[in-house]
Amino acid sequence: MTTKQKIEQMIMPAFRQHTDRDGNRTDVTEVYPEMRELLEKHGFAGVMLFAQNTPTNEIAARLISDIRKASERPGRPDLFLAVDQEGGAVTRLGQGTQGPGNMALGATGDPELTYRMARLSAGELRALGFDMNAGPVLDVNSNPDNPVIGVRSFSDDPRTVAAHGIMYERGMRDEGIIPVLKHFPGHGDTATDSHTGLPCIRKTGEELENCELIPFRACLEDGAQAVMTAHIQFPCLSEAETIPGREEPFVLPATLSRPVLQGLIRERYPDTLIVTDSMGMAGVNQAFTPVQAAKRAILAGVDILLMPVDLARPDGPEKLEAYIDGLTSMAGSGEIPESVLDAAVDRILAVKGTHVFRTAAPGDTETVGSPAHHETEWEITKRAITLLKNRNGAIPLKPDTDVLIVVPFESEINSAKYALSRLEEEGNLATRGRIRIGCLENETDDGICKKLTEGGTLIAISAVYGPAYLRPDLPQGESLVRLDCIQVRARTLGCRIIRISAHLPYDTARFRDADAVLAAYCAKGMSEDPRFRENGVRGYGPNLPAALYLTLHKQPEFHGRLPVRIPE
Repeated sequence: MTTKQKIEQMIMPAFRQHTDRDGNRTDVTEVYPEMRELLEKHGFAGVMLFAQNTPTNEIAARLISDIRKASERPGRPDLFLAVDQEGGAVTRLGQGTQGPGNMALGATGDPELTYRMARLSAGELRALGFDMNAGPVLDVNSNPDNPVIGVRSFSDDPRTVAAHGIMYERGMRDEGIIPVLKHFPGHGDTATDSHTGLPCIRKTGEELENCELIPFRACLEDGAQAVMTAHIQFPCLSEAETIPGREEPFVLPATLSRPVLQGLIRERYPDTLIVTDSMGMAGVNQAFTPVQAAKRAILAGVDILLMPVDLARPDGPEKLEAYIDGLTSMAGSGEIPESVLDAAVDRILAVKGTHVFRTAAPGDTETVGSPAHHETEWEITKRAITLLKNRNGAIPLKPDTDVLIVVPFESEINSAKYALSRLEEEGNLATRGRIRIGCLENETDDGICKKLTEGGTLIAISAVYGPAYLRPDLPQGESLVRLDCIQVRARTLGCRIIRISAHLPYDTARFRDADAVLAAYCAKGMSEDPRFRENGVRGYGPNLPAALYLTLHKQPEFHGRLPVRIPE
């Protein structure tokens, strides 16, 4: 390879959206001319796809195949086709099986279920032609104020995260998908999102060894081949540097830090592929130009630079060309030693050499989001639902109880209807009373309260996505305030109160006056019944329906246990 070819092999772009000459931005579902030109010209490490690229199985499989064909050249290494189909809150396949998410899997207490879910998901990725998945998330969600990890984490206990992380990456590997462990050395104890800022974790090295690093060590020892870096400062690992143009000394984020990447990964696991998180995120661009940040990352030990340029912008292709040329020039001048490039490309090619690349064959995509997969997902999700409180036998419901279910968002109306339809089909609905649904998004509190029945049951569902949602003085906290007011009205009518925490379970600390409290760990609604695929299934989540199904069941069985501690 030439020096430029080595640089190209260390870059993994994304083509999420495209802006045409008239300024119209559209999702990329086929290879457009400028994209084809880049793929033909440059031998990239791979391409990262997102939800914009994969609305249906047919589109995803065709796009992956066309990307491969556009990049094919004699002697050029195959592309990694990557995605971050974590499951639960972060899913990309429009028609794929979404899964309950990591925190829900942690709540099952059974890593074997995590293996089953990961292997099912990996099989769907493989059927579409993917090779690589940015997961499992190994961040230990030890900070309840974390704005970006939350239910994407298995637990706030590092050993629980390790146990489920190992089974997740094994499930991926056993179906031929390369798992990428993230976000190294750990994004769990942050109160800043590295997409929009630069988080800093002020722990000692010993504290990191006893928490954040435990899951990563366990999975790397188990044979995982790749790890994704976090754009987070760790002052205990990286000394502050004087950077031209900055008044204060600057601690390099992990992605750019040689002590982090060399000291914690390369020296112990020399063959591990180190992939950055998106190089377009704010956390890695605080002190350097994009090309300077890339140089720092390469010198620190990075092998693949992920999404360095926003190719949705009209000038995106030009910027990517300048990015490649800038790094090539640095290598030519000795700023980046050729030996460093050689070692990185050797690691990339070594992983590619152990992998079988393929595209979707006719009939492969029929398994993606199939009814059988949804049933597996449903059974696993039910095992995660956690009953935290059940005073005076609020669950199961009395046979003649009228019920009002209140959901935060309109899409969750279908979640409630889905649970009810399953119960009615099975003959397992606990009550013969009237069941109504109210929605905070499109109804007033008075309108919802008119649906209450004296002596009935109120099932109030909250969805907390971060600490701001627990603040009654902030707009995000309005939903919880409204549910509290509806609960007060229900109490005056002698209603029993059941509260369901649909997303982050930290709101359960507020529900002391409720008769029953449950946690579900992912609040996604749904557009249609996922058991039927005539028009495709997009944006559904199994967690809330499973929680309502068990709440309204004649003989419910609850197996879930809280995987995180709930602050007072």
